[in-house]
Amino acid sequence: TRTHWQLPMAWPLLWGASICLAVAWGLPAWAAVPTPQAGSPNDRGGALSPLTARVTHTQAPRALRIFHGYPEVPGDFCDCITRAAVAGGECRLHSGRYLVEARCEVANAAGTAGMPIVIAAAGDGPVVIDGTVSLDGQFTQRPDGLWAAPSSGLAILQLFVAGELQVLARAPNAKWSDKSVFYAVRQWFRSQPPGVHNVTSGEGLLRDQGPCASPSLCCSRCNSHGLQESGVNATAALGIMNLWSCDTGVQRITRHDRGNPAILRYNATWDGLCDDYRGGDGRYFLQGTAALLDGPEEWLLDQEARQIVVAAPPRPGAEVRGRVVDYALVLQNVSWVTVANLSFVAATVSASGDVANISLLSLEFNYSAVSRRALGDSAPPVALTLWRAREADAGGPASPAGFVVDDITVRYSDGPALMINGQGTHLTDSLFEWNDWTTVGGSWPLGVQPAGKAHRATTVWVSDTDGATLTRLTFRSNGAAQAINAGGDNAVAAVVELCSFESQLAIQDDGAFVEGGGRPSTVYLQNWCTNTGKAGLRWDGFYPTVSGGRMLRNVAWNTSAMVIKGDRHNVSGNTVFDGADTSASHAAHDTPRYQDHTSALNNLSIPSAVVGAGTKVYNPAAGQLTVFSRNIFDAVAVVGAQCPTAPNCTLPGRYALNVIGGPTPAGPGTPFDVRSELRAPYHHDFRPCPGSRAAALSAGAYSVWSPTDPSYWIPGRRDQTVATTPLPPAGSIGVHLNTELMFLPGRRATGHAVYLGIAGGTGALITTLVGPVANIARLPGSLAPGTSYVWRVDSSVDGDVVQGSEWGFTTGRNVSCDITPHPPPQPAPPGPGTCAAAEAKWCPGLGHKGGNVGDPCYECVVRNNLALKSAGCWAAVAGGRHAFIQHYCGSLPSSAA
Repeated sequence: TRTHWQLPMAWPLLWGASICLAVAWGLPAWAAVPTPQAGSPNDRGGALSPLTARVTHTQAPRALRIFHGYPEVPGDFCDCITRAAVAGGECRLHSGRYLVEARCEVANAAGTAGMPIVIAAAGDGPVVIDGTVSLDGQFTQRPDGLWAAPSSGLAILQLFVAGELQVLARAPNAKWSDKSVFYAVRQWFRSQPPGVHNVTSGEGLLRDQGPCASPSLCCSRCNSHGLQESGVNATAALGIMNLWSCDTGVQRITRHDRGNPAILRYNATWDGLCDDYRGGDGRYFLQGTAALLDGPEEWLLDQEARQIVVAAPPRPGAEVRGRVVDYALVLQNVSWVTVANLSFVAATVSASGDVANISLLSLEFNYSAVSRRALGDSAPPVALTLWRAREADAGGPASPAGFVVDDITVRYSDGPALMINGQGTHLTDSLFEWNDWTTVGGSWPLGVQPAGKAHRATTVWVSDTDGATLTRLTFRSNGAAQAINAGGDNAVAAVVELCSFESQLAIQDDGAFVEGGGRPSTVYLQNWCTNTGKAGLRWDGFYPTVSGGRMLRNVAWNTSAMVIKGDRHNVSGNTVFDGADTSASHAAHDTPRYQDHTSALNNLSIPSAVVGAGTKVYNPAAGQLTVFSRNIFDAVAVVGAQCPTAPNCTLPGRYALNVIGGPTPAGPGTPFDVRSELRAPYHHDFRPCPGSRAAALSAGAYSVWSPTDPSYWIPGRRDQTVATTPLPPAGSIGVHLNTELMFLPGRRATGHAVYLGIAGGTGALITTLVGPVANIARLPGSLAPGTSYVWRVDSSVDGDVVQGSEWGFTTGRNVSCDITPHPPPQPAPPGPGTCAAAEAKWCPGLGHKGGNVGDPCYECVVRNNLALKSAGCWAAVAGGRHAFIQHYCGSLPSSAA
């Protein structure tokens, strides 16, 4: 049973992060700062009103020393915290915006389990920790046509105009306001072999691909942008370069000649962390010089002239603010500290060194991670960090870190959303969205001895953490190759459970929503994965170093496959269908295609699961003891090195009671239509229909639908009080006439009332659901076809009614579990004829046009790898891709392994 995390004595409950800034930089009228009353520095404060908390933890112990902070008192944020940095000390920050221009550092402070150090909102309104300063100087036009205002000599890291982040001058242009900075397939330059990247000599050479010769060729290897065509001078710019698969580096351009405008020379210092340099194949953009400053939302810092420079002056009255801090709060060598119910804007938090038992509760971070590229520094960004250093255990067994991260939101980081290292870490009920648009990874935490290099780009990096649990996290529209990295050198497997993953973007190549592994390998339980070219869930590495994982009752659709590398895994009860039409590497689109309720949701030529049998050398033992049971898969394939007797390989693993529609190395499969197997897969009701093949085999992530089902599991972050995640999703069309309305209950809700009505009319109560788990509202009758409806869920919380949001949907004409199946056709059987047709379709006229990296035929085969493999081209020459390239293109590429 949970109780509210609250301040001791008669103080009100804490504020929640969800009611923070409604207006970008100012506080709304209802959140006005109370006028201080007379009294001692530790006794100031206006009248406090009881407000509902969002955090659900044990009640805080009685504080021994209580201090108060007020936003109108300069330096009170840090003064309050440092005075409270003793066992039982408590800093209560009163409502308002605290302007922080330097780090607040606390070192060598220790609370206890019974008397922690607490830094929290006082309860009288939202508390905002703001790392920006006002830049109110007038903009005037310079001789070069740009506009400038005084920077006052400040080291400005980020610029905001009217609350909107401005983009450091770049080419190709991209904006923050429309989030085009996240769409690398469309908005980055493309590079091509041959290139040079020699960190020993420092020589770097990048060769621009140029724009596509035809729009039909866009966009896996080219797009509409070309360096030569742009006309920019890139000399002295920073190049953000994705040349190492899922790793991206920052390099200084040293030379860009007018006589050779498609070639960049740079100082090669970056050593990729993910795979090898790919001979110059990749994508990149340029940043940070006046020659690139030509967009309406761009800026740069001219440190020599002490000026903020923009292409056009801000509109009259628009507030201009600059970020001047990286961390607002730095904790080093501290223990038993709780930070709760605060919002951080353009500032973040670091806890590192000999740290343990740090709790981050109900916090909001907007523009958290930040780089120093505006200052010309190519170092990776700093990020929200909880990091127990290896040195803290003095060479002995690792001590538990005991980190708790509960109910935090991280948005708009120019880098990782969270970096965390320490045994016994627990993350739950948190949201991470629109983070990392450059994907250059993160710097080593403060005070931590570097061990090699810091990590590659990942939204949430959980490093070598034994027994980590990541529960009910929501990820949306993040840029890094992975949403989570959790697995490696561990004795107790990390667990990823009830998380919702959506739209990991295509800035980097390779990647997955979760990159796991280790021995025992990461455990995946009841997660949803959708709308990406990345893999859904992945065990990376090979047998025997990756083994013993569990992948149970997960759902993935419109993604690339689940990746099953290693051996001795249990892969059971998963529902995976509708493979994405774009890939993890060399993506043709930033996101997969648009679909609606009429779309076919099976593609039997795209595997739902791929079984890794070795990258360079085929390992016949890999995957042989992995169990595949009661899954729903479109198809299964073996990836990596193929057995020498291809196409006569047997499918690795042990299979029982699966619904597999398409081909596998062991057989053709039996096609099925997922729309008739499940109640409403497009609208996220994945329960098998009675009488379906899935029902007969008890296959898939959900039990067979029953009219008495009390609840339906929905992953992702829960609000404290209100219902969220409506099913059918808000705005749905083509909803079945016998749909059931479902939702994700709030954490503290004990019951719900569900209202439904025709759009524009008055809603009526259709059911009352008792208990915290019941979340299925059944309709009294069928809905009318082609009709728009609205519905709402009100929650019972602590004896009060919390009104929910209004959601809408429009019905179609179908009825769940009464749909005539239209299974997709089996892919054409592999063979020379099928392969010849694929060659003519995908690589017309390129046969024998060169089999080395960079040659037209080689590049076409790599670009169309999946289509040619599915057509049997590998099997037609009794070998893998390299054998086909040798046969079709004319020579074996020198880089083949």
